[in-house]
Amino acid sequence: MTDRAFAYVIFIESTPEKTWQALTDGAFTRRFWAGRRVASDWTVGANVHFYLEDSDEFEVSGRVLECTEPKRLSYTWKGRNEGQAEETVVTFEIHPIGDSVRLTVHHEPLDPDAQARQGWAAILSSLKSFVEKGRPLSATEMWLRAA
Repeated sequence: MTDRAFAYVIFIESTPEKTWQALTDGAFTRRFWAGRRVASDWTVGANVHFYLEDSDEFEVSGRVLECTEPKRLSYTWKGRNEGQAEETVVTFEIHPIGDSVRLTVHHEPLDPDAQARQGWAAILSSLKSFVEKGRPLSATEMWLRAA
């Protein structure tokens, strides 16, 4: 049996509110998430879409399962172009620790060889760089240029 649970933890010099905004505001996600713009009204049951840069075409869609600002956000995840057979669930947990936050991301079920496992590390590192320094990780900017 393979472990299909995925968790990633990163510490960010930030507040829970600013980290929450970075995860839920399309103007923010567009900057650090390789040009992807998230859109939702963040109420339980609402749609969640990740739009490609400067497009009305979305790459990932889902629906909000839980939204407890600025502590916990959970939504389903279904990639349009990845040939993803099943809907998965992404959950963000934000915990303040002094002047920082511990951001934990759970994504499951996620196959052990899923590209998303490496993608999360890069995107969350880019989020950290963007929130702390005002610029995204250069690796995610290269993803945008390569697309």
